[in-house]
Amino acid sequence: MKTLLLTICLVFSIVANGLCDCTVMVAGKKAVAGCNPASDYIGGKSTSANFNLLNDGAVCHLNTPTCSGSLEYPIVYHYDTNNDVVKTCVYLDDGDGVPDESDTQVGNCVAISGSGASGWITGGTKLTGSVSTANKYWVCVISDDIGTGTWTTTFSSSGTEKRYTNTSFSYSSPPSTLSGTWSLDDSGATSGNYVRIE
Repeated sequence: MKTLLLTICLVFSIVANGLCDCTVMVAGKKAVAGCNPASDYIGGKSTSANFNLLNDGAVCHLNTPTCSGSLEYPIVYHYDTNNDVVKTCVYLDDGDGVPDESDTQVGNCVAISGSGASGWITGGTKLTGSVSTANKYWVCVISDDIGTGTWTTTFSSSGTEKRYTNTSFSYSSPPSTLSGTWSLDDSGATSGNYVRIE
């Protein structure tokens, strides 16, 4: 009888704690849902080839995020050591896989300074907005418009991303949609810029 009572008390205790805590216990640890910024991102991580962005020029790659969550810090590969700057912006594709006025900006854009250094450079602030694995997004890099030098970015011609360029965008005031004239540069690429997801 004592064993039965102890078992009942133990069951009630576990249920009560579980309901109050609202988490799942796995092997003695709480299982937390969500994205991991160290491994989840949207964009590409290739450095095998490079090209220069013209002032006020934009390059956008079509991507699917690895996780549904909030955008975090943008990271762009800087091939040379010029003192130039770019902005990273994310746009939701309307489903046709072509940049146009129906593709709307997600959150804000974040500037990244080359600061005379080459390699992967992380923006100082997070992007706002969120992404979903159910959608595709354009991850865009926009070169500065102040004549301090053109940003040399990286890419690979091997991959699944579409890469479009626009030679007359706007660094100072990136538009809320991807309207304008775009050229398809590659239909199977991997970019050298991405945004972490948390």
